[in-house]
Amino acid sequence: MKWRAIYKYVIIGLVCIIFSACASEDRKLRSQGAETANSAFEIVLEIKSSFLDGDRSKLKELCSETLFAKLSDSMDTFKGKDMEFRMKWVSIEEDGTVNLYISWLEKDKDPADTRIAQFVISKSPFVARKILRDDPFIR
Repeated sequence: MKWRAIYKYVIIGLVCIIFSACASEDRKLRSQGAETANSAFEIVLEIKSSFLDGDRSKLKELCSETLFAKLSDSMDTFKGKDMEFRMKWVSIEEDGTVNLYISWLEKDKDPADTRIAQFVISKSPFVARKILRDDPFIR
């Protein structure tokens, strides 16, 4: 009987410790790299939206002149559907250039058809310069 009471207090104590450790109100700060990666991914999603909506003026704001010309030319002949983009990997070079690797898949396609594209985004101005590997907008 005495041991049951001791176990009971030990278990209650452990539960209190666990809950107090998990109930921290400290906010985790995001690193500069994480914020840069999220900003780059937002640009890529805006490029996708502008491309699919045919909004050339918005697309021009988000891309370099070379990339805009390439995407603008393919916009009229693009026969794809909406696509799902997922961020896979980000590397940020010393000069601030962001290499954002995304996996993309057309809606209603087999997941085995998932492809990878690399968006190269410059630091200043923060716009997409190139799309390497498997470009989702040009087929």
